[in-house]
Amino acid sequence: MPIYVDGVDTNFQVPSVDSGSNTDIADVIGNKTDTISGDSLISNIKLATGGGSGHIKLFAGDIYYVDTTQTDDTGDGITPETAKKTIGAAITEASAGDAINVRAGIYTENVTISDNSVELWCDIGTIIDGDATCLTVSGDNCKINNGIGSCKITPATDQVGINITGENCQARNVRVKGATDAGNSWNLAGGGAILHECRASGIKTGNKGFNITSNGNKLYYCGTIGSTTSYGYYFSGSIKNGLLVGCTSSGHQTSGFYIATDVSAYTLLNCSSGAADGKWRDIDDANVWSNFAFDNTLYKVWTAAGATSTNLFKVTGTVQIEKIYGHVTTVLSADVDTLKLDLNSTAGANDITDTIDPASAPVGSLLIKDDDALESLAVYSSATNNVIEQSTSNQSGQQPIVAFDLQQEAGEDTYIRVTQTGIGASGQIHWHVIYKPVTDDGFIEVV
Repeated sequence: MPIYVDGVDTNFQVPSVDSGSNTDIADVIGNKTDTISGDSLISNIKLATGGGSGHIKLFAGDIYYVDTTQTDDTGDGITPETAKKTIGAAITEASAGDAINVRAGIYTENVTISDNSVELWCDIGTIIDGDATCLTVSGDNCKINNGIGSCKITPATDQVGINITGENCQARNVRVKGATDAGNSWNLAGGGAILHECRASGIKTGNKGFNITSNGNKLYYCGTIGSTTSYGYYFSGSIKNGLLVGCTSSGHQTSGFYIATDVSAYTLLNCSSGAADGKWRDIDDANVWSNFAFDNTLYKVWTAAGATSTNLFKVTGTVQIEKIYGHVTTVLSADVDTLKLDLNSTAGANDITDTIDPASAPVGSLLIKDDDALESLAVYSSATNNVIEQSTSNQSGQQPIVAFDLQQEAGEDTYIRVTQTGIGASGQIHWHVIYKPVTDDGFIEVV
């Protein structure tokens, strides 16, 4: 029985505890009045119950409890002791404006919330493991998790994690984790959804972490991780007026952020596309990308293997190379020589550098382009201390010659590659490139 204390209210009332009798203050607090200091405090204690059932209303609606350790769904669900075994059974009992409190555990079921204004509160450690769409929210103004704890959704092969078709729904700290072959983690189709710190992973080829097809959605500090040709955040349809703040993507090889045609007035603020993401896209250029970050520093490990050419980075569109260099991580053999970088496609190869002979370069040595294509890479051996002058000047003596542009051959795969014609077959170099886009499609990725 809860005891409510209000230091302002001077009215003392003792309600009926059951239908047969009343009680006094001593009975209610178990004759423990001697442990409460001050008669004035005792006089200001108010006692209340939720009725004969003991169903305590913590907010305007009713609360129904779910506990997977229960034997079955025969409990009335209105106390933790009489909880339902399944979430679906509790939802059946609930009405608009009610809440479902779920105890930690694994719930092997597909859950549908169809009433409006229903809240799903999940204890940390709650897992919904369905064999179809794990959680469908078709009611309006519903909440998932309500900030109480972290809930995990584990969709099966080709199945959706969470499908929200109701309007103005909310979710907080909910993780959708497929087993690498699930369908879309999140479908946001109802409009006006607000997601805080929600996550997506385990997505099958061609599918999406967050599939956004409605107006006015707001995502705050959400994240998605891919491992194949999938999409992180995918916007489509004639939709507008949404917001993403601090959202992250990585590993979605097709695109981390893809905004299709007819999508407008979405704002991406402080979002980032990380390692192994494909190129971010905004087909109509009708949306705002403010402080958008991407992985513009890439590296590739190259191992000497005799006379050979190895693709390091793939170039799309036109990019500006701000710096390109390699550092030796395994000593190069004495016959590693005539090494250079070029830009290669079906049209042929254009030299980025002339050849060098970095024979026997020890670990830590630096090979860096600090001049135009007519010059070889500068080699700075780690066997000595070096003060490295980063650039030279052009003829006017004003601008340094370091940055240069690379352009993809139209419609053809185009690569930055390393070539050596010597027979050296041992040693390793980590090649690095730092770049920025010049054209809208400008992009570099590791191959």
